[in-house]
Amino acid sequence: MSKVWDAVGWQAMRSRAAEIVPLALDAYADLSGVLERDGLTFDFHFIPAMVDTLVWSESGPYRNGEPDDFLQDVIATVKRRRQDVITRNTFRRL
Repeated sequence: MSKVWDAVGWQAMRSRAAEIVPLALDAYADLSGVLERDGLTFDFHFIPAMVDTLVWSESGPYRNGEPDDFLQDVIATVKRRRQDVITRNTFRRL
């Protein structure tokens, strides 16, 4: 995503934000039970993972593959990002 951001600029990328809203709402509706059960938040955990999971091109963001595969990828990204934060914080304390 950062390569696309660099290529098209922040204004174009900002204009794409509205395009991901329907995808985000649908995915969150399907995943909210799992996210809430695991203490994961919409803004800090879900949205960054969903944005990372989307495929970004100069023509905009899109969901790659079947909806269920996308949802599994979002959850995997949430867990990976969460583990990365835990690991960073653990090593800072050492």
